[in-house]
Amino acid sequence: MRRTSAYGTGIASVSQVLEKTLGDMGLLLNSKRYQVFSVWPRVVGDIARHAKPRRLEGDVLFVATASSVWSQELTFMRESIIEKLRVALKGDYVREIRFSEHLWEPSEDGRRAKTGFPVAAVGEGESAMDAIPDERLASSAKRFSRTMARRKLYLLRRGYAICPKCGSLYPSFKKECPYCAVQQEWRAKRRAIAILEKAPHLTDQEVMSLVGSGNLEPVRWARLELESRHLTVARSAKRDSPWRRGSRLTQKT
Repeated sequence: MRRTSAYGTGIASVSQVLEKTLGDMGLLLNSKRYQVFSVWPRVVGDIARHAKPRRLEGDVLFVATASSVWSQELTFMRESIIEKLRVALKGDYVREIRFSEHLWEPSEDGRRAKTGFPVAAVGEGESAMDAIPDERLASSAKRFSRTMARRKLYLLRRGYAICPKCGSLYPSFKKECPYCAVQQEWRAKRRAIAILEKAPHLTDQEVMSLVGSGNLEPVRWARLELESRHLTVARSAKRDSPWRRGSRLTQKT
């Protein structure tokens, strides 16, 4: 027997009930917008290994990339990706995409090729690109693969060194791989913050020793970062305090 409910005639599906509930709560738009994180791998295919959506601000999607070269190449493919997202999401929820290698987390380094370049660019050929569902994206990825292979050979001939830790190419006159140096500094800063959050009474030298770094800069940066956070919390608490609210009401009356 079919029933007439608040959701229409017949038995409403779970998706219909959920959609109406979210709509009544004013959350339907946000729920559709944030589906971009789940449809991203399907839209870009194999490229998802080297580009991951991080956050959505308004209609701007911020995507982390494994390298600056990926950022540059994907920027050229941006319009095509936005169109594919529009179709997948059934709406213009993403109108702009910003790619940045600075959003890439150090913990994801293990997923990169040991050479520091996309895997297909240095040895696997172009067969992996055939798995990309969109022909335009696949074509751009193959072009990128060839460019990376030529770039690697060119830099090696110019005397670039290969980092034994991450496999990235860097000028041989530098004492260490710039990429590894940045990642090491980033990890030192995070460790310093974690230590100071639990033991703010420690001196800079003590924190530096616990971090395992001979550089004071990460410790100083961590102190400034924590001071900034505490100041933000204090300002927020002061702004939202009952006394402040009562004072504003008194002024209005």
